[in-house]
Amino acid sequence: KDKFESAKKTIVSGIRASLDNPIGIINNYYATMVHELSHTWDFHYATYFKKSITEQSDVINLFNKYLNSNNRPFREYSYSNIREFFADMVRYYYFKYADPIPEYKSLLYPDDIKFVLEKYICIANNNYVKDSCSY
Repeated sequence: KDKFESAKKTIVSGIRASLDNPIGIINNYYATMVHELSHTWDFHYATYFKKSITEQSDVINLFNKYLNSNNRPFREYSYSNIREFFADMVRYYYFKYADPIPEYKSLLYPDDIKFVLEKYICIANNNYVKDSCSY
């Protein structure tokens, strides 16, 4: 329970910080909501599988790969820790593929990140049955 209370406080503070300090992207508030809700999804995943998405080896491997890369696909903040990396995986994916906006259209979204994220989207869309997705 403490883990979820901590997550809730983090999400609320992220939303408040965005409202107090807009960074100039036209859709900043919308992007922040997607980013912050991604943290919720991450924590929620653990209620089904005992580990959050950011505790899964494939996400950890991606984070380490891009943390040490000269070709980082996301904003610098994404690499502050694995939870921020995951939230921006979702944010960038969402605005590039699900609800495209001009600021994200031309951004690089590596295939390995797309593959891993789509696996977790598939699992969520299938009521958290891991074996329902062919990854």
